[in-house]
Amino acid sequence: MALAPSNPEIIYVGTGEKAVGNGIYKSTDAGKTWSHIGLDDTRYITGIVVDPKDPNVVVVSVRDYFAPGPARGIFKTTDGGKTWKKVLFKDERPASSISRSHPTIRAPIYAATYKLQFDVANRRALGAESFDFQVDR
Repeated sequence: MALAPSNPEIIYVGTGEKAVGNGIYKSTDAGKTWSHIGLDDTRYITGIVVDPKDPNVVVVSVRDYFAPGPARGIFKTTDGGKTWKKVLFKDERPASSISRSHPTIRAPIYAATYKLQFDVANRRALGAESFDFQVDR
């Protein structure tokens, strides 16, 4: 979940923490009503960063615990969720996470990918490959 620093009436919520999700939702009235704004095929949203000056600019990171696929990576919208562009995608295996070094100024957004796939039969995570980088603001 992320509040827009420039307008606390705007809230973004990603789905898929304990169960498989279906994308991201947005409220423009402090949570009274919600609209589904895309990323339908993403199963687990791991992070949401809203630009501190423009609440229409949002960066989202995605992972999937159980299966590789094209709906992983880092996505960005500049129009409040009407359209999304994949801005980082290494391949179908890595999971990703994002954070901003300061929530209320235009500080860099940092992202990391890590190979994550659970082996349900043996209850362990698979993979050790990872890399860190700075996402273009």
